[in-house]
Amino acid sequence: MSFVTSSISFGGYSFPASFMLVSRDQPSTVDRLKIPFLDGEQIPQGTRAAKVIAIKGTIGGVGAVDSAGAFIVTRDQAEAECNLMESYLESGYQALNVGATPARAIQCQKTKFTSTYVEGTQQTVIEVQIEFVAADPRWIATATTTLGPSTSLNTSGIVIGGSGIVYPTATFVGAYVNPALTLFPSGGGGNSIRLQLLKTMVGGDQIVIDCDPRNRANGVLLNGVPRLDLIDLTNSTNGVGDASFFPYLSAGSSNTVTTSAGGTSVTVSWHEAYSF
Repeated sequence: MSFVTSSISFGGYSFPASFMLVSRDQPSTVDRLKIPFLDGEQIPQGTRAAKVIAIKGTIGGVGAVDSAGAFIVTRDQAEAECNLMESYLESGYQALNVGATPARAIQCQKTKFTSTYVEGTQQTVIEVQIEFVAADPRWIATATTTLGPSTSLNTSGIVIGGSGIVYPTATFVGAYVNPALTLFPSGGGGNSIRLQLLKTMVGGDQIVIDCDPRNRANGVLLNGVPRLDLIDLTNSTNGVGDASFFPYLSAGSSNTVTTSAGGTSVTVSWHEAYSF
């Protein structure tokens, strides 16, 4: 017996109850370089590649209903639900939610949609298999954690759940002089990553720093206008030792967030991230 919907949704579409998560394939990108005149290769540490997610289910069958709760008893009804599903799947990148706790979703798009009529059912039952690809392999929590607003922040011992890297957003409002965001990620050995700007702000100014590398073109916004040119290359530092230029936080219990002072208010917010 099928019920109205499953716990799986994609954008504005909730799948019928028979649909289930099949797999989450997480390959890695590893660069390999042959060493001239020597055996073996140079293989530095890899990074997570795009995630591939597969789900499957059945449209129609005994007691089955469509995504609106109406019983499916004819071929036309089964095909109508299949067409509705595919119309949502063709909408590009959307949030895929599989009912995990705490609530989280991954931004992905459909790469494969296969529908097969089940033999002996007068084509009223359709088996469906779907694959999605996610450029960002992290599942992002729907809940937001926010520090502030305050004139400055200096908060240590921040506990971040999940298992993925977290890219905060900092918002400075008011007359800050050369605003800076410094983060000490858990597991960074007590070292920090600092992003400082060269800008004397005035009352009413707003600067937003988005640390997500996938939004780098809008990584620094001054009153809504992209201004990466404001980054102070001399006083922006990375003591952690990796290649990151914008600061980040990570899963663990020893994260620290500090900001410069002198303006009206600053807030720093983020969503926890999960690898699985």
